[in-house]
Amino acid sequence: MLNVAKAGKANFYVGGGVNFGFIGAIVNKDDLVKGYFGSIGTRIYPLEKLPQLSVNYEISPYINNIQGTSGIIRSWLGVGYQFGKIK
Repeated sequence: MLNVAKAGKANFYVGGGVNFGFIGAIVNKDDLVKGYFGSIGTRIYPLEKLPQLSVNYEISPYINNIQGTSGIIRSWLGVGYQFGKIK
């Protein structure tokens, strides 16, 4: 994850990764790499009295195979809490 912008009480980030299937590759001789994804998201800190609490939203396109013939767009909405002090 790479933070790209901070605007007031919001934090914007991007990231990406690879989904590996180690057990399936060993046991069933499946492909080791299951898919690829990119992520774009935000964390919003709405409460001044509780600055560690955030509302998080992320959207993440996911490609199921190396040919790029199938995939999905995933999204998450949640609540987060940062333990410790906010810098």
